Amino acid sequence: MYYSFKTKVVFIILFLFISSKCFSVYHRIGGIKLTSEYPRQIETFEDLAITLERHSFNIYNVSDLCNPILKSEFPFTEKLNSMTLHDNFAFISACDYDLHIGYYFIVDFSNPSNPSIIYEYSTNT
Repeated sequence: MYYSFKTKVVFIILFLFISSKCFSVYHRIGGIKLTSEYPRQIETFEDLAITLERHSFNIYNVSDLCNPILKSEFPFTEKLNSMTLHDNFAFISACDYDLHIGYYFIVDFSNPSNPSIIYEYSTNT
């Protein structure tokens, strides 16, 4: 898989900011507090960095790599597992281990300040 130079730089900067405080409950990217110990996944799209945390989907503007800005934090009650981006859509898998239910979401982030779930599926339905 090929990553552009900017994508590699974003990965490194976010990784260093996040992993430097791996033993604390909260982390900061620039002046932004993250809600968990580390993101499960970081993807980039244009000037955005999208992080998948245990129970949230977050979008950062990284046009200035030294000063990322949180555009939105989208909470989920389900435990998020993985994410794939295509155009302005995030395809997210999640689960509830206690109830043995899998979830699949499609999130439209064409408006990074206000992402929305446009499709939701549960293996329980």
